[in-house]
Amino acid sequence: MTPKHNLADIFKDFHPRIIGSRIEVIDQVDSTNELAKQYVRQNCAEGLVILADSQTQGKGRAGRSWTSIPGVGIYFSTVIIPQENKELLPQFTLMAGVASILAIQDFCQAETTLKWPNDILSAEGKKLCGILCETCPTTSDGIAVVVGIGINVNQVTFPEEIQASATSLKILNNGASVDRNALICSLMRHIDAEYMAMNLPGGVEKLIEKWSSHSNLFGKEITFKVGNTSIEGRALGLNEAGNLVIATQDGKQTAYSAGEITSIRRATPAH
Repeated sequence: MTPKHNLADIFKDFHPRIIGSRIEVIDQVDSTNELAKQYVRQNCAEGLVILADSQTQGKGRAGRSWTSIPGVGIYFSTVIIPQENKELLPQFTLMAGVASILAIQDFCQAETTLKWPNDILSAEGKKLCGILCETCPTTSDGIAVVVGIGINVNQVTFPEEIQASATSLKILNNGASVDRNALICSLMRHIDAEYMAMNLPGGVEKLIEKWSSHSNLFGKEITFKVGNTSIEGRALGLNEAGNLVIATQDGKQTAYSAGEITSIRRATPAH
């Protein structure tokens, strides 16, 4: 187990612009996202970061839980309050994915890749990081985006139900531990930079290009689940909104803004 988060260590080499302008460190919380939303309702400033050493009800996508063992992972949420371009809200998950994989690659010796819409996987397809972005009304009738990120850092064992599907930086680094505070600094820097970049002219297009460059999904055959419907097709890429474009065997191409990839297979060679 590594030491708990220490603000002195975090700020030693970190000079925030937006993200991390205020940091709340908590030993244990039900969910960093839920606490961040409480702060939004209390009119908190943009850039607030919630760090917990553990969560009792960590949230994953689609109502799933996120295993949050004390002392070994990063359980992180930050508050973003877009002043303009509110149509960019669907792209915040992509932005968080790019920022997270760049931070992870600062500390990881092994290959990692983005899986649409919100996961970071090892080369073997095991889950290393999950992202959950949620919107919340502000006290001034605006919209805040709470960006929640969970990273498996120094775990070496996992609960039985996810043992075959999860990994950590320590495992990928052949047993070498990672300084969680240093990784948090890197994560905040990258979120800050990517958030500012996506608001520049052409920023969303560049974000989608960057996200795509860190994914090996496109061109592969996938099984995609929307609600109770499973779709077989080939992942072609992301459209200008960041939606996943899938081509089915009948030649039809459809863009999906939500759904889950349940299986990824190698592309079938053309004949």
